Order: sequence, then C-alpha cells, then structure tokens
Amino acid sequence: MNLADFRIRQYRLRAKASSGASEDTRIDSLINLSLKEFSSDLPEAIVPDDEHVVVYGPVVSSTAAVAARANATADRWVLRISGTAGAPLPVSAWENTTGAWDGIMHIEVQDTNSAWHRRRTNEWFRTGGELYVVLDRRWRNGTDTLMQFRVYQPETFVRDDVIKILHPAKIYDSSRTQIWPIDTGGAYREDMFDFQGDSQGRPYRMWRGRFYQMAAPTEAPTTTSSVDRVWAGPVQEGAFTFRYTYCFGFRDEEWQEGEAGIARDPMWESAPSPASASFDHATLAGRAITIRATNIEAMMNFHIPAALAAQRHGRSGWRVRYYVARSSIRTAGLGNAAFNQVETNSRYYFLGESEPTVEAYAGAGTTSLEWTGAVVSDFSRPLRDSTGYYAWRLYPTPDARYELDLRVCRVPADLIDDQDTIPVQNDAIPALMELCLYYASLNDGVDQAGAQLHKDRYDKLLRGVKETYSNPSKIIEPRPLTGHRRQLRYGRYSDA
Repeated sequence: MNLADFRIRQYRLRAKASSGASEDTRIDSLINLSLKEFSSDLPEAIVPDDEHVVVYGPVVSSTAAVAARANATADRWVLRISGTAGAPLPVSAWENTTGAWDGIMHIEVQDTNSAWHRRRTNEWFRTGGELYVVLDRRWRNGTDTLMQFRVYQPETFVRDDVIKILHPAKIYDSSRTQIWPIDTGGAYREDMFDFQGDSQGRPYRMWRGRFYQMAAPTEAPTTTSSVDRVWAGPVQEGAFTFRYTYCFGFRDEEWQEGEAGIARDPMWESAPSPASASFDHATLAGRAITIRATNIEAMMNFHIPAALAAQRHGRSGWRVRYYVARSSIRTAGLGNAAFNQVETNSRYYFLGESEPTVEAYAGAGTTSLEWTGAVVSDFSRPLRDSTGYYAWRLYPTPDARYELDLRVCRVPADLIDDQDTIPVQNDAIPALMELCLYYASLNDGVDQAGAQLHKDRYDKLLRGVKETYSNPSKIIEPRPLTGHRRQLRYGRYSDA
C-alpha cells in the first residue's frame, strides 16, 4: 500500500472527502507521525532489512608485525607514529589512513612513567612520509617520545535508523559463527564488559551500549551563481534547493559506498540543516552553482593557519555533506535531454562532500561545493533525518577484522510522494490505520470521544499483532552457577 492509497482510506473511514492539497499535506504529516510511533511500539511489524558492519582487530606497538612507537608533537592534539628508534615509519600493512579508523578506533599510550592514557583517534593521516594521528583530547605535553601504544575498537555502530536487531549477527567466513544479542544487564553480570580488550577472539555475544549523536547545523547553506564557471551537464538546468549535514569517519570500503560512487558513506552523520533558498536557472541560465556551508572545523578550533605549524589544521575528521532537491526542469538548458524526464518531487539526494577547511576560490577557508551539473546526485542515498546512533559492544574483543551480517528493523523514512510504499507488514496495516485515525480525530479538536475509540481499537489490534511478531516472554540468557564459561573458537582445540 502506498501513501496515496492509505490517505484515501483515511478519508473514507472518516466519511469525508479531501478539501484540497492543504488538507492532504496535514493528513500526510499525521500518517508519518503515526508510522514513527508504530515502529517504536512494534518494530517487528516493520518490513526488515539487512545491515552490514565491519569490526577491526587490535594493533599493538610491541609486536614484531607493528614495531612502532608514539611520540608527542608541538601540536598537543597530534601524535607522531615512528619506528622503534624514532625514525619515520615506512608505510605498513597494519595502518589504515582511508578514514575507516577515524573516530571508531581508540588508542592507549603508555607514558614515560609507565602510566596508560586513553584517547579516541579523530583522524589518521600521512604527510611528509610520516604517520600521524589526531586525538579527541590533547596529549599531556609536547615532549614524550618512543611510547608504547595499542590501537583497538571498543565498540561498533549500526546506522542511525536501526531500531532493533532481529536475529543473531553472522560472521562472514567459513566458521558459521553467530553473535547473539543479549541484554546489557546480562553482559555486566557475565563480566563481559572488557574495558581493555584483554579477552580476544572470535566474538559470539553483543549488547547495546551508549548513544551518540552529532551536533546538527543550524544555518541554511547559501547558494550563489559561480563567477567563473558555466553549467556543463549532463544534469539538466532547473530549480534546486540544498541542505547539508556534518559527518565523521568512514564506513569500511567493502560495503559502504553508494551506487553512484560519489563518496563513501560516513560512520556518523548529523541531522540536516534548514533548506537553502531556491536557485533557479530560469533567471540565472547557464551558471554553475556555488553552495556554501558553515565552517565547522573553525568552530572546533581545527582551522589553524599553516604558519603556526599546527598538524591538526583541517584534521578534525569532520566533513560537510551536501544534498540537492529538484523542483522544476529547464528543458531548454545546457544539460542532456535525457534529464528532461527526471523526477521533480523535491526529495533530497546526496550530491557531494567537502572538507570544512578547503581552500575554495570564493575565499580561503570557506566550506563550499561548486556544482556544474557534471556530478549526478545519488538516487540510492536520499537525505535521512538522523536521530543518533547506538553503539554495540562485542565479546570477546575481536582479534581480527570481521564482517558481520545482521537482520534489522529500521525507523521508516518519511513518506513524501504519493507512490511511496508504507513499509509495514500487511496484517499490521489495520492497527496503523487506527492510530492514524486517532491522531486525525485529535487534530480536529472537537472529536475527543472518537479519538479515544480509535485509540482503544489500536491498543486491541496492537496486542494481536504483537502475539504474531514480538517475543513477549523476553527470555534472558541463563547464567551458570560456576560463572561465565568462555566459548571455544569454532574448529579450534587446545593442545591439552
């Protein structure tokens, strides 16, 4: 059932007809509100989806495969990773400067007094033949050298719209290992909260941890006509609006790249900015578009002129991600005629990324993206309104890189176009319908009695659907009287 069908049934059940586009918009907003609440009340009734997560094994500086040391620098936000004698470290198989480690990996460093200190790693990069890592908190001084360190991943994150993991995760290898989700309290009781990753192996338990949400931009992007470039296509000219988000880190290259291949998906992304004013080629024919956002790195004190020799300049790990929506087509424009038949439903799709401290032609240190129509927005990656991310912890701590396949329920995206499908199991549609009728009656302001009748029917139908989809017994894994017994790795036996 799509949005248009569902709206028509709403009107029929209320024995009334639509008075026009304004009332249709009001009903659509109530449908989206009801869909969000329904997904919270019974996530199992939402059509499930697949999620893929990659976790990484630890890196220990004292091992022969790593043979490295951490050194403080003049910029106390940055550590230099050198060889064991302090010389520049050659490019090594263990390092990852693709962005996949940014934000997700933590580093423990042993200072000259043998005390260990923990930091999150914001960004790993190479410059001048040297390997550096930017920290989330400053190092204690600028003089410590040749320190032992350990890089590890204490937690992993699913995407922001995942509300429930339905089945055990599966490790994609020949072991057929399953990772069972358990309750957080049970993980604490079983002493699985392994702070320093002392227990390592192939994970077989997981539980939900902390919540993380990036700060969202509060100002709309500005759009101006490019002063030195013209529209090139193949995207056809028209009327466009833009929004942007802040993002941090990258998901693993194996899974997390969109179909258009513009850029890899981020590990975390903020809620979107307000929409820009419309840029219309009807009055600015043939011009490229410059889209400009706020400079988040300047706000975070990571925009430091090179003259100060600060290694952290432009290295916060944060980026700006732009989305574009089309509302009309200028068929006589400079683009390809094939783009005269694209959708104009004002839905936002991913357009591109920029570094916050990029040195743009419009002015040094101005976050901007210049669009000539040469890049086609990614239809497979529409804008999502992020509500934040839940971390998941694994036990034991992964001893190597693993790909995990999960079956999940996601928060339904807002229904915008009449053809958008409602992602709810068919036998749960009547319950959703009653919830929508409840909110519609409340919205009328004069039908409290009718609203209560619809709410009572919703509660009754919801109980019936729960018996089909949910697990009312909420079974918790039993704990042996002798304490937790670690599971052996599949296919391996001890010498004993």
